[in-house]
Amino acid sequence: MNKSGKSNSFLMRPPIKCDGDILDYIVVEDDYIENYEVVAGDDLKRRMTLDDVRDVLRNLCEIAAIPGGVTIDIGCADGMIIKSLNAKTKIAVDIARTYLSVLEGVDLKIRANAEDLPLADAIADTVICTDVIEHVKDVKKVSQHLMRILRPGARLLLAAPWMQNLGVYETREYIEQYKKYKYVHLR
Repeated sequence: MNKSGKSNSFLMRPPIKCDGDILDYIVVEDDYIENYEVVAGDDLKRRMTLDDVRDVLRNLCEIAAIPGGVTIDIGCADGMIIKSLNAKTKIAVDIARTYLSVLEGVDLKIRANAEDLPLADAIADTVICTDVIEHVKDVKKVSQHLMRILRPGARLLLAAPWMQNLGVYETREYIEQYKKYKYVHLR
């Protein structure tokens, strides 16, 4: 049981360690993990994602999510999307302990790589994965895990840069702001 009294039947394996209410599945703290801890800390001090983008993503998820079921937010960051949803069970997953440690209003906090989700098969009514795909090392593994955890008839809400002008990533301002991070946009 977790602190809200809900069972951890959502998990396919036990965590490597528990850090307060965070179930931690990170095996090796490598430079990729450390990079996203720094990104999370900086983002919590000064939000990196524009308010307009955050509002659009949150509104779309509120409209498209299946209400009352199990909702999982992969790459939840500060939880601004999952906290706003009407779900019976809210599961937040992120690689950065920094984000999860300040997150409230969810039933389960899981620190894990999106390429190695410890979640059981077919448990989610809604899976949210916004602005994550462009940051992961292995998109194919992430896609397989996302599809594996969806119940039949479930919804996957996925957002990633696609037809937008990606020239912003080559501007001097962007390069200056993000140059200290080794991993920002991998594709």
